[in-house]
Amino acid sequence: MSAFGLAAPVPVLARGVLPQAGVVAAPIADLRRRPDHVSELLNQALFGETVRVRALSPDRKWLRVESGADGDQGWLRAWSVAPGSAAAASRWRLAARHMVDRPWATLEAGALPFGARVARVRGGFAGPLGPLALPATAVAPVPARPRRAKALLDTARRFLGVAYHWGGRSPAGLDCSGLVQLAGARNGILLPRDAREQCAALGGPRALRPLEVGAQPGDLWFFGPDRRTVTHVAIAAGGWGIVHAYGWVREGSLDPEAGDFEPELFRWTLGSVSISGYAARRRAK
Repeated sequence: MSAFGLAAPVPVLARGVLPQAGVVAAPIADLRRRPDHVSELLNQALFGETVRVRALSPDRKWLRVESGADGDQGWLRAWSVAPGSAAAASRWRLAARHMVDRPWATLEAGALPFGARVARVRGGFAGPLGPLALPATAVAPVPARPRRAKALLDTARRFLGVAYHWGGRSPAGLDCSGLVQLAGARNGILLPRDAREQCAALGGPRALRPLEVGAQPGDLWFFGPDRRTVTHVAIAAGGWGIVHAYGWVREGSLDPEAGDFEPELFRWTLGSVSISGYAARRRAK
């Protein structure tokens, strides 16, 4: 049992054992639609993030969980979660006020991805199960208040070239909304997981400014075949420039005269919206 009251992960849970909660103890844990490795990847939970446990698979190898980061639900392998009580997970969440601030932070065995949560302890840093040999230069405090919207753009640009991966939200692979959510979290802006939910949180399609208005750096652009169907999100780089995960994380433009013009997205542009008001509401809560 760790100092936070969390147990070591096991491949198969004992009969009759259903923990209330847990903390991700693997660098990246895949959240799947069904308890099966070939099932659709819905999302990913990162090291140090908390989950609420809802059910156990019949073979006791998978946990149905609700992500503490964004409320998404799905199935995680039991070996990726340090199980414990709701109180233990809460203690860890309060202590884990630092995050990895490099694409990858190398450990003696393995590495932790950008956004992984760790706790500052006497002598260094710890994960949910004990001390970690992390240099102070590899981590940064979780912002106490949301930063300016442009910080979202600056963070996203750190991932230029990372491959697109459906359901991904780590430097190993990112989808469009995973990039936006990860960049937001680094800057104290807690956004939902998928593009449709992100648009709804910012006021929905009615709140979007038309294409001809352009956008400020750090605003979000949303795309889809119609205003009821949001299928893609990009971070505004100012004017009609964008940074997004589309094949890979790259820069592009909605300006037909630009060399990096994105004609498919241009046709599906729904509009842009500022995240500043949303960040202010989150700060006030």
